[in-house]
Amino acid sequence: DFLNAADVAEGLWELNADGAVLASGRLPELDIPPGGAQEYTLPLPKITPEPGREYWLNLSFVLKAATTWAPAGHELAWEQFPLPVRAPSQPRAPGGAALKVEEDAGQARFSGPAFSVRLDKTTGLLLDYRFRGAVLIERGPRPDFWRAPTDNDRGAWKAVRPAAERDPARNITLWRNAGPQWRAERLSIERRDERSARVAALGPLPELNASVELDYVIHGSGEIEVEMTYRPGTRSRPMMPRLGTELVLAPGLEDIAWYGRGPVETYIDRQFERVNVYHSTVDKEWVDYSRPQENGNKTDVRWVRLTNAQGVGLEAAGEPLLSVSARHYAKEDIERAAYAFQMQRRPQIFLNLDGRQMGVGGIDSWSENAWPLPAYRIDSGREHRFGYRLAPVEASGRPTRLSSPKPAGGAP
Repeated sequence: DFLNAADVAEGLWELNADGAVLASGRLPELDIPPGGAQEYTLPLPKITPEPGREYWLNLSFVLKAATTWAPAGHELAWEQFPLPVRAPSQPRAPGGAALKVEEDAGQARFSGPAFSVRLDKTTGLLLDYRFRGAVLIERGPRPDFWRAPTDNDRGAWKAVRPAAERDPARNITLWRNAGPQWRAERLSIERRDERSARVAALGPLPELNASVELDYVIHGSGEIEVEMTYRPGTRSRPMMPRLGTELVLAPGLEDIAWYGRGPVETYIDRQFERVNVYHSTVDKEWVDYSRPQENGNKTDVRWVRLTNAQGVGLEAAGEPLLSVSARHYAKEDIERAAYAFQMQRRPQIFLNLDGRQMGVGGIDSWSENAWPLPAYRIDSGREHRFGYRLAPVEASGRPTRLSSPKPAGGAP
């Protein structure tokens, strides 16, 4: 309102592709009077798009000199633009080694030269997943519709609870046990060819008049394509906190990298972060609120990798996008605790790979207005489907995928 922008800030630009900086530079002097505007042309290099790769223009405006409230270089504002250049992804090629399938009354076992996975035919869940002899997945994926309540969730529930406990269509807590209690009523295993097999597991959510189907396509390379389909019945049901799956990963997969929004937590109504490739640890991504609650989520995730100190681990690639969180605490541990010291950190990692999680809301924190706005809820009255690919990661840090990943196209 009172200063020329050139007296305060300078502008920077960066051309980024899947986390790699291709070019960067500075804007000319920001000679913009108070209330004025100026147009600039950026000298972007010519882009020859590579198949499946995304290109971004990042703009950043930073302080030219230190002030009493921030150092020189402090970021005042930023914006990110997806560039309209893209080459189609290469078609997926059926690769990989031969897949061995063994069955008995209770389990099915799938294996290739470097991996093995066991499936419980009663529950429809994977019992474990091993790569080069090391356990990567201890259980999962399992349908998951619940989150440890946020402060806003607790305030909203307190306001509606008397009526909701009489009206199942408003009782959001019915989703708490829907995932853990899900079991496959029908399960089929079908050989697709010598290198792959498909498993289809269908089971009901009785209290919610709905059903879930989990489909796995297992390849001899160790890659597993996962698709979850939620189908509602005719009866009304409450809003769904989460549409996703939970996996339990083996201890040691502490290093986490993801290509999505970051570096701090994001939710569908709190997506104030840039899309890029970020690196952290599972412990560092825990947000220690005054009362333990849902935290640390990442939205618009293209892929996420969790690896051990040797660089071996697991990658999940969304088809196209995921909502992801990883922590050392089970949801029930978080929900029971009033303070962080009351929780015991578990060595395993609880990984959520979700199609969507409802927003955190908060017009207020004590009435129904504490729920997220309708645009940031999940409609439990219609069918939903989402998927992802699991692939082991070699010590080189690269997944042993069959082909290039599917490009991100938009919100699931």
